Amino acid sequence: EVPAELAQAIRRAEAQTCLLVDSLGTWLANLLDQDEPTWEQTCADLVASLGETQSQVIFVAEEVGWGVVPAYPIGRLFCDRMGQLTRLIGARAHQVYLVSAGYALDLRQFGERVPGNK
Repeated sequence: EVPAELAQAIRRAEAQTCLLVDSLGTWLANLLDQDEPTWEQTCADLVASLGETQSQVIFVAEEVGWGVVPAYPIGRLFCDRMGQLTRLIGARAHQVYLVSAGYALDLRQFGERVPGNK
């Protein structure tokens, strides 16, 4: 429903609502043509919107770090940006889960933040 203006949609959400972003990869794919400075600003704007909303926001994101490195530059760009974006959002999230094969692993409970991640 929101191909590109996700931060604005989060800011416009009514207080105490629950927003589901499924999936973050689809939104990212819609913005792959952005140059690096524009992409960084888009990410910063999205993260800032999370601090400005009174809604609960749930993100579903593809895990791209476990697969084969894509053969084409656009695929590698997608993987790099997805990793960057999930780290940014995960660092600010109250809860972070890895879901695989029907099981959810609470990464805050069982993991440690990697030094250097904001």
